[in-house]
Amino acid sequence: TSMSAGDTVTVQVPEILSYSGSTSCANSPASLSATANTTQVINWYTSAVATVPVYTGTTYTPTVSSTTTYYASAATTQNVLTSTTGANTWNQNTTLGLSDRNTSNQCGVFDASKDIHIASLDIYPFDPAGTSFTIQVRQSSASTGALIATYSGVTSVQNTGTPSVAQTVPVDFNIPAGTNYVIFFTTNPNCWRGGSFAFPYPFTSNGFSYRAAGFGSALSGTTSNLLYYFYNFIISSACESARQPVVANVNPQPNAPSAPSTVSKTASSIDVSWNAVSGATSYSLDVATDAGFNSLVSGYSNLSVAGTSQSITGLSSLTTYYVRVRTENGTCSSQNSSSLTEITNANTVSVHVTAFLQGLNLGGGLMSAAPFNADGISPNTLADTITVELHDVNTLATTYSSRATLSTSGIANVSFPGAAVGGSYYIAIIHRNSIATWSAASISIASSGTTYNFSTAATQAAGSNLVNDGSGVYMIYTGDINQDGAVDFSDYPSLDIASSNGVLGYDTNDLNGDGSVDFSDYPMIDINSSNGVLSTTP
Repeated sequence: TSMSAGDTVTVQVPEILSYSGSTSCANSPASLSATANTTQVINWYTSAVATVPVYTGTTYTPTVSSTTTYYASAATTQNVLTSTTGANTWNQNTTLGLSDRNTSNQCGVFDASKDIHIASLDIYPFDPAGTSFTIQVRQSSASTGALIATYSGVTSVQNTGTPSVAQTVPVDFNIPAGTNYVIFFTTNPNCWRGGSFAFPYPFTSNGFSYRAAGFGSALSGTTSNLLYYFYNFIISSACESARQPVVANVNPQPNAPSAPSTVSKTASSIDVSWNAVSGATSYSLDVATDAGFNSLVSGYSNLSVAGTSQSITGLSSLTTYYVRVRTENGTCSSQNSSSLTEITNANTVSVHVTAFLQGLNLGGGLMSAAPFNADGISPNTLADTITVELHDVNTLATTYSSRATLSTSGIANVSFPGAAVGGSYYIAIIHRNSIATWSAASISIASSGTTYNFSTAATQAAGSNLVNDGSGVYMIYTGDINQDGAVDFSDYPSLDIASSNGVLGYDTNDLNGDGSVDFSDYPMIDINSSNGVLSTTP
């Protein structure tokens, strides 16, 4: 275009018009943005002097672990020189095959009509990832030409079957205007080359003209049916604005709590707590049925908790649950705590008690079957019915109470609510005409069942309140007919009346369980009354 004196030439200078940083949590994407003149693009750099942009576009979202400053500049549109339509269209002729390691013969030839910047190019390595390589640009000859630019790196991909995965190499080559440049590997990681069809040379873009393949010299031996190693050149503009610092602020990540611990549990709930973390505004809690937290329990996925404890309800009995928490500080979340693994209780739990009643003792570890003796119908393996109580270890108050049958061999299997699991209690045996007898020590109730034997020694009962049958079997004293905790004169009136009336059947006054209230019930009550037998608590 011809120009005359007085004509005005308008030059659009690249300029950043606006920019903004962001604030995010550690290891989360930042959101940085900038705008430029309408015909410009935005290049993002990691420093004020970096030569290769890490990203091009108006919005950059790097993942950052700490506060980081990036630099944005406006530039004329970045140009991409696509040397083929795609690696998979190459003719992978077996004669040509993979490249050899000739460091001087196989090269590309290009011209630069102006100063250019080659930001990056693609290669398709065949050797394993981690193989070293060097790329050089020289003037006119790969072997003797003046060195213009060089780049050394290692491969990060491997293409063993087909050249389908490119590795982008940030060569960052500044090339002055000139002709007959050659680009080649000095050490070649067996990169794939183009096939044996005619390439549409030259490839041109923004002052760059890739015009032939060469063998050692750009001035001789060139050919148009090969393409050696290098593809998809990124040619940057030489016209770029000043760089503006854009900050990706990172809020501190709070510390994670320690693993939650179990406060209590039932068949359908687990109460947990964890340590307080300085700076926490709340906590987030997850509950799952698998250790990987893939199967989260409804209502307990990222549950916000104001304090440091939570009752987790609506659970299934005898099921393993996993619990973890995170600290929240109003902006960011901590990493997950270690997880708690807990199994809910059974709906009921069994306590297996062994005890012998003095009044029903037959000797040899057997007792009389009192209900059967009374009605002839009840099982002849049933000695009698008892009540088993679990008492609080501090207050001695009754926490749980359950009726059970006591076999003629002294065995009672007692069911209690699953909530008793994990607690420690004194066990008390209550029988209709025997003295109430407590365990000497507190017993921890296990989900798999708990066993306690009163019969092995007097010291199994509080106050050693048991009587030896003469063979080493220890029995619960009989004779407390009115259940006032003592065998004494106050138990006789009821016995006397029932005996005088010849009461038959299942009756509290029938101390020996033979189905009849008579003179045979007196010997044991007489002895125990004379000895002042009393109920004893721990």
